[in-house]
Amino acid sequence: MLEIIPASDFTTIPWKNGLGKTVEMAINEGGSVDNFDWRISQATVANDGEFSDFSGLERNLVLIKGNGLSLLHTTSDTSAPTPEDESYCQEDHLTELLDYANFDGGFRTLGKLHDGEIIDLNIMTAANKFDTQIITAKSAEQLSLPHADLLFVYSLSGEFVVVDKSAEYTVPNGGLAKISKETDQNFKVTGEQLIIAAITAKQC
Repeated sequence: MLEIIPASDFTTIPWKNGLGKTVEMAINEGGSVDNFDWRISQATVANDGEFSDFSGLERNLVLIKGNGLSLLHTTSDTSAPTPEDESYCQEDHLTELLDYANFDGGFRTLGKLHDGEIIDLNIMTAANKFDTQIITAKSAEQLSLPHADLLFVYSLSGEFVVVDKSAEYTVPNGGLAKISKETDQNFKVTGEQLIIAAITAKQC
């Protein structure tokens, strides 16, 4: 099943830590910012600062606009790490569009801007329920979408096209394609600067 979610359907909500706002693009039915299984969103980061606590979630953060962002993570319960004391356990440097970081939502994370504000795409999933794969493609091409229980496709370069065996669907500029598991369909996507998130339920 394919659902096209236009940008006009997105909603804007405050960050959990109150330091900014998130554009929520899609969330599981019945989910809220404080309790969800999966969520796709965009956030503008205008200042250096500590990220919200999303313990229990896996985070994938993709740079979609701006000149870069570095992330420093620690498992400390007291404060976010600083570059000076080098107390971090993981670091990620997103310098080009479509660069992305994968990290534990429970980490204390400090974001440091490289040169002005950025916008990122966040794919967050319950770590104990799902495995998440991120695929990015900068050049214009047609890609076969991976098999997954749930797929999301987004483009930084305007509209893109999703096709299956019998039909072709155009996703408008800024829109999000959501594809639920269908065993008899093999979807392909044609576009440029694509982000694909494949979410699969963990096997017991």
